[in-house]
Amino acid sequence: MAKVKATVKCFIDNTIREENEVFEYNGPEIEILTPIDSGMDDDDQDMVEPERKKPGRPRKSAAASGNGMD
Repeated sequence: MAKVKATVKCFIDNTIREENEVFEYNGPEIEILTPIDSGMDDDDQDMVEPERKKPGRPRKSAAASGNGMD
């Protein structure tokens, strides 16, 4: 659900919304509602850059170091 701001007094989701009231709305776009979220829908979540690994040399594992502790 996205947060929106009503630009005029209106009736949405069985509730009277006052002008400049902020509330959660999950419906079609309406001219009298202004989105106040970052504008990122659920579909845009996959467009977020993945977390990058820290630069530097990778650590050696126990198997790669030759410590054959069998």
